[in-house]
Amino acid sequence: MSNLRTEQPVFETDRITDGFDIFFWVFNDASSFVATHWHTAIEIMYIIDGEVDVMMNQQTVILKPGDVFLIDSRLPHSTKSVHGNHAVLIQLPYEFSKKYIPDVDSFIFGFDCHTDNAILRTKIDSLIDVIQKMRIVYEIQPKGALLRFNSLLFEMLYLLYHSFSREVESSQFKKDVKNFVRLEPVLEYTKKHYNTPITLSEISQIACFQEEYFCHYFKKIWE
Repeated sequence: MSNLRTEQPVFETDRITDGFDIFFWVFNDASSFVATHWHTAIEIMYIIDGEVDVMMNQQTVILKPGDVFLIDSRLPHSTKSVHGNHAVLIQLPYEFSKKYIPDVDSFIFGFDCHTDNAILRTKIDSLIDVIQKMRIVYEIQPKGALLRFNSLLFEMLYLLYHSFSREVESSQFKKDVKNFVRLEPVLEYTKKHYNTPITLSEISQIACFQEEYFCHYFKKIWE
């Protein structure tokens, strides 16, 4: 029987760092390859040292020291770092974003990290400045660290909403929301059984689809 996990991008549950409302991780990676996956969290990666290749939307973006990259919610992507890297990884869980940006589903978030546009470059530099300050607070843990970290977090959220988002056309928005709602039972089931293989027959029943139609429907979403 076919196994869904080997045929489509893997769904990754949104993560949260203990004591925080988001996932925040400063790491050193000797070498790695992360296969194609997706999650409902908005992801931001800032490269301190080394190099990372991000594969998304049938394109490869090479990130080097000083680069920051944003991956929107539900976008399948993979990463590769042959010689290792030192980076900051931030994930804003969907529920967190939705709480403070109620219409978050009607926006697309992203930017060209290698842009030559002076105005956009200034906005990106502002985002980098916030990330660097968050890293300092996270690592040094000064008095009132959580207060300061959260103030920077909301500054970041404001920047994403104000400077790096654009509204989706109403027809596309309705289609995307409809797809997400139909897949919610699948996502919840995957969360509960993330450490066990899930067959196509099993997941099709959860989605209330016939196997053949579910395969067709699932593939169409990622086209």
